[in-house]
Amino acid sequence: MKVVLTSPRGEMSRYNGDPFGAFIAVFPEKVIPRMILRPEWFKPEDNPDGSAKFLPYGLRKVEALLLRHFAQEDVVCCHPDNLEQFVGPKTKVVGITSMDPMGLAYVSVTYNSMIAVPGESVDAIEFRRVVENPALRRYDPTIILGGAGAWQVRHAGKVEEFGIDVLVHGEGELTVLDVFKKAAAGEPLPKEVHGSKVPIEFIPAIEGAASYGVVEITRGCGRGCQFCSPTNRRRHSLPIPHILKEVDVNVKAGSRSIFFATEDLFLYECGPKFEPNGPAMARLIEAVGSVPGVDFIHLSHIAIAPVAYDPRAVEMISPLLLEKTRYNHSYRHEYKEPFVTALFG
Repeated sequence: MKVVLTSPRGEMSRYNGDPFGAFIAVFPEKVIPRMILRPEWFKPEDNPDGSAKFLPYGLRKVEALLLRHFAQEDVVCCHPDNLEQFVGPKTKVVGITSMDPMGLAYVSVTYNSMIAVPGESVDAIEFRRVVENPALRRYDPTIILGGAGAWQVRHAGKVEEFGIDVLVHGEGELTVLDVFKKAAAGEPLPKEVHGSKVPIEFIPAIEGAASYGVVEITRGCGRGCQFCSPTNRRRHSLPIPHILKEVDVNVKAGSRSIFFATEDLFLYECGPKFEPNGPAMARLIEAVGSVPGVDFIHLSHIAIAPVAYDPRAVEMISPLLLEKTRYNHSYRHEYKEPFVTALFG
């Protein structure tokens, strides 16, 4: 296989469909031993040919970009346990994504400080297992690392030790394909590549299913907070037809839930001063919720300020979300009333 895409086990897992289960991987292995995790959550979910049935959303975006140039039979996305099945003498490039390869993300640092247990996080250990895979050492393909945590490897001074050839930072639609093409052709490569702001028409729809049924509904923020990189990205609200294409891909792969990826749900089609657009959010939720096979809709992030500014927007979308919440009495008997969850900021 010419191009192989993968990710650490902790980021490949769907944790039985519970997005909050993924926080397990940020704890030290002393707290969450791998021998407990692997049988329950870290087992591959494969297609009959051994490729991954579900993959982190960002890696699916990379796959969609690569398929614009490479033939389908030259690109595979696989679980790290299957690397030796696909990496061989014809492999030119291995692309890896990781959100937290060194355990330096704010969630890892915060949780580890709270419990005061030293040691590497589960995700950091699993990342090291990927880059130390015997197949990578045996065939020596070009290794490209991207994802939100790529900076951590440089910060830790581990780029050469891990055998990483290129670090890719930021949005990749305008840069990633060119890097992979050069790598596959054996051309010289930069050590680091920084993405630029991407016009909405260059954002592709995923062609394979994402973990948790993730679909991107907005990108960027626009508020400009200096401590937060997404707020400095150009804000886009993806059109409903684009979103429904990704919903369809996920549902056809067997995902019963759809997870809205956004910096803030209330940014969707918001006004020029970030005023919430209740009708637009309602149209989106109704459109996704009406797709056959979508049983649940999960939210990632919600800001508090828009809720205080316009409570009517919350009142408009709450009934629609409650119809599609997983968190009800049938999910857990202690849940007496259905509710919707999101990370607040």
